[in-house]
Amino acid sequence: TLFAWSPIEYERAAALGVEANQLGAGAIRRQLAFAVSQIFYNVQGLERLKAASERAIELADQRKADAERKKALGASVELDHLRAEIERARAEQNLAAAEEGQRQLLETLGILIDGAAPTRLAPVPAVEAVTGSLDELVDGAVAQRPELAARRRAMAASQALVDEAELRWLPILTLSANARVSDTEGFTGEKWSWQLGLNLVVPLFDRGVRYSDLHERRQDLEVQSAEVERQVKAIRDEIRRAQVELVAAERQVTLAERQTELARQSAKVVEHALKAGAVTNLETTEADANLRIAEESQESVRWRRDLARLTLRHAAGLLPVPAP
Repeated sequence: TLFAWSPIEYERAAALGVEANQLGAGAIRRQLAFAVSQIFYNVQGLERLKAASERAIELADQRKADAERKKALGASVELDHLRAEIERARAEQNLAAAEEGQRQLLETLGILIDGAAPTRLAPVPAVEAVTGSLDELVDGAVAQRPELAARRRAMAASQALVDEAELRWLPILTLSANARVSDTEGFTGEKWSWQLGLNLVVPLFDRGVRYSDLHERRQDLEVQSAEVERQVKAIRDEIRRAQVELVAAERQVTLAERQTELARQSAKVVEHALKAGAVTNLETTEADANLRIAEESQESVRWRRDLARLTLRHAAGLLPVPAP
């Protein structure tokens, strides 16, 4: 065939469809990797909460021991011991909740990796901060995210199918040639014979198949184009929401760190004053409770900040696509 563009466009559409499927599979792997990463950071956040609860338990045990010594000397009342018990029970409750949360996350991880649930996870590094304006991050995401690339390949395949239907109106020019040799001479007295043919086919009527295919494929192309535009808008909204959440989380971390520092200073002052007999056990219990709450709040907002950074990196297309 010397001149027939229609089959070429059809083959190009098939190749683009294969690329779209490959990119779509990469997008699924990337989403799975993001879910696994979230579990790792959730487990690490709960580990920090467990450490804060364990520190609170140690402090409560110390208060209980002080109360028991003073009670033996007749310088304390049963209420001081009960207050320490209450603080210890609260810390134990928080510790148990964190342990149960970790167990559930590890079970979920086992399901995602299609294997047995691990008992421990390796520590993960802090998530790097994401810089850049909203427009810059959106431009990067549009260029990097595989699900959008898959949509664009699918749209290009639809365009190729539209072109294939339109090119069916063009004539088809074919060239044929053959040569033959025989051990006997024919009427011409020659053992060799050859033939050369040139054929031009002009399509005139195909019962409306071209019109039907062209109309259907143009509609599909419009759907693909609208889907690409919708996905770009969705990516922009996703990045904007992630940025807002990250800004709020960063501010809460700063406030929580300041609150924890003040609570530690207050606890030290009360500790020294208690040894000097200048404060009551009630004030000591209050200072211990404030420190426990401040430390747990600090770890919670740090955990939230890590997840917010991870979410923004995922939305901006900065997380790589895992290899198959």
